Amino acid sequence: MSDTLTIAVRPDGSIQAIYSDALLPLLQQGQSITTRASHVEPVPSGAGWTADLSPVAGPMLTGFDTRAAALDAERVYIESHVL
Repeated sequence: MSDTLTIAVRPDGSIQAIYSDALLPLLQQGQSITTRASHVEPVPSGAGWTADLSPVAGPMLTGFDTRAAALDAERVYIESHVL
């Protein structure tokens, strides 16, 4: 997992980021809304993990042996396609 925060500043002045507790000082400066960008879940058969990015109009990422691997892929997708 990365220690780097990626923050996108939109033309209207709003910001978007992958949530991290390190953002708390910034989030406490004004109004904030936290929404889910994906669902990282175990495969029902117990054979791995998926990252469903449909909440941000993204794909279902599959084939991960560990939850950590699915979370890493989720982060890479969001940083590349959403932020």
